[in-house]
Order: sequence, then structure tokens, then C-alpha cells
Amino acid sequence: MGDFFSDLATFISSVFWRWQSWAGGTGFGGAILVIIAVWERWTGKVMDRKLYLSIILGIFIFGAVFMAWRAAHAETVALQARLAKPEFNLRIDGYWRGVDRHGRLIVLVNAMVSNPYGPQSSALDWVGRITANSKTETAEVPLPSDKDIILSFPEQKMKMAASLSGRLVGKLEPIQPGGVLAGWIFLVFKQTTEADVISHGALLQLEVKDSVSSTKHTAGIFLSSGPGKITLPGR
Repeated sequence: MGDFFSDLATFISSVFWRWQSWAGGTGFGGAILVIIAVWERWTGKVMDRKLYLSIILGIFIFGAVFMAWRAAHAETVALQARLAKPEFNLRIDGYWRGVDRHGRLIVLVNAMVSNPYGPQSSALDWVGRITANSKTETAEVPLPSDKDIILSFPEQKMKMAASLSGRLVGKLEPIQPGGVLAGWIFLVFKQTTEADVISHGALLQLEVKDSVSSTKHTAGIFLSSGPGKITLPGR
């Protein structure tokens, strides 16, 4: 019952302020008052009081109710349009960097995609880019090995395994509204070197597309000296 009276008070307030605005001479209501004034001046007649009050009370209240409904309807349409497609939030939580046996820069990025509202949708077409020394390169995303990738931290004398089950590329399961997809993506760069990153620093960017709206979402992180190194399986 409390919600009913609260909604009723909101409705009355919305209608009253629009009626007051029209009666005060603004908007469409102001145009009607101008027409009445011009008619009285042109004809030399004074509009009947009952008719005048009928316009001010009847037509203006009807117009105020319509404008209040119209504003609420516009908000509803906007909300429905917003909920009709997902709005992925892509975030990079960390990275590990290294060099493979061919001397290529390799980066494993830990990322998360959330779908706070809208319909369920899958994360597709992952792309990685790195900008270093005024040059931008798009990464290769190799097929996964049949073994986990080992992340080593020499200073802490510890190792961690990046499980194949956490690989983001190729995961087609839809992310439910309010859901999260977390994991890692493995990137290989042929032209950008470890020396470029150490000397100039680098900006790493991830891009992913949601399958429903085909909207592309991006996130970036600045690469410095690197928190650890990668050991590839069997190498």
C-alpha cells in the first residue's frame, strides 16, 4: 500500500508541475493563452469565464497528464532499448610476459568480461594489440597446447599454471545477464621485441565482440618490466 501512495504522489506532482508550467504561459499551454489573448484583442470580446476555466483546468490538465505519460513512456522505451542488447565490461586483471624459443614476444593476459544487463551473449573474435616505440602490432593468437602454460616468478621463487580450461578464445558459452566470464588469452608478437617494451614501455589492448549486437569492447594495460615470465609446455 505504501508503494501505491508513493506512486500516486509522484504522479500528482509530475502532472501538477506540468500543468503549472502550461498555465504559467510556457510550452504549448503558453501558445493557447497567446491565441486567446489575440482573439480577445482582435474581436474586442472577452472569453466567457466558464470556457476560460474549462480550458485552464480541463485542457491543460489533460495536456499535463499526457506530457507526464509521454515522459514516462520515453524512459521506458529507452530502458527497453538498453536492455535489448548486452553491454559487456572488459577488464584486464594482469599479465605475464616472456620470449619464446624463436625470440618472439609472448604475453599471457588475465581478463574478465561481465554482462551487467541485457540478454545473454557470447564473447567472440578476441584481438590483442600492442603499441610500443610509436608502432602498433596485432598479435597472433595460437591454438592451445595440450598442456598447461606455466607462469614462473623468479624473484618469489614460485610457479603457477594457466589451465587450458581457462582459455578465453574459443569459449562460446553465453554470458548470462549479471554473469562473468574470466580466464586468459595467449598472444604472440613477431615485430615488437622485449627490448622495445623495456626501453619504451608498451600499451597492450584487448578487444572482444559480443555475439548479439556485434559491439566491440576494449580494455588496455601498460606493460612495464613485467611481473613474471612464461614457460611454454615442452620448451
